[in-house]
Amino acid sequence: MFLQIDNFGDEPIYQYYVNPDGLSGTIMVKGYPRCMTESEVKSLYSQVEAYPNFPTYLPEGYSFECGVHNMNGFVHLGYWTDSLREKFDDTANDTTSQEFFANRGLTVDYYNEYVINNWTSNPDYDKYKKQDEKAEHPWATKLTVSGEPAVFRVQYITKSGQQNSYNELLIFLDGEIRYGIRSSMPQDEMVKIAESLFFEPKSPSDCRMKYGKVYPDVQICLDNLPAGVVSPHIKSKQIP
Repeated sequence: MFLQIDNFGDEPIYQYYVNPDGLSGTIMVKGYPRCMTESEVKSLYSQVEAYPNFPTYLPEGYSFECGVHNMNGFVHLGYWTDSLREKFDDTANDTTSQEFFANRGLTVDYYNEYVINNWTSNPDYDKYKKQDEKAEHPWATKLTVSGEPAVFRVQYITKSGQQNSYNELLIFLDGEIRYGIRSSMPQDEMVKIAESLFFEPKSPSDCRMKYGKVYPDVQICLDNLPAGVVSPHIKSKQIP
């Protein structure tokens, strides 16, 4: 039995009882940091088998500012310029705000359905069907990014009677993974950022990073690695 008895900052403290053994104690649940560094994102999300990639290309003036936890398997990566830092003062909240996107803020989202669905594969998952679903948006265009199905669409927002907009680029991968890029940058610039997210796996750890633990996709990835990179023993166990 668990009963919340207190809070330490934003972190709840629970008291537990184990019957009939008569054991009891307290547990403090430590959450994700409100604004994570790149290394914190990689470390913490790897513990739930989520492996977000970070763009290797950014437009001039942009740098990583904040990783914002949404849920296990879902994280927002915020990239800011000095002018954005002057205009916005709440890095965690603003990284996911529509006004931030409309002012050329840049956020890269990583979404892993396999992890979110309690590490259960969806046999009906099809990245091309996902593309079709998102392309039903009235201002959407289908395209391909690094050989993967993608959708580019415009989102309109109204604030204080003024209409503004930002762009959204969604890329659908095997392994039940989706990347999203939101900004008011032009389409070609957002595609360049998206292309820099992806890479060809060259080692077992690369396969794990790209596909998580969706074993059919990991196995295909392992089988396609260059000869001598991974031993037959590892391939037979399906462990990247």
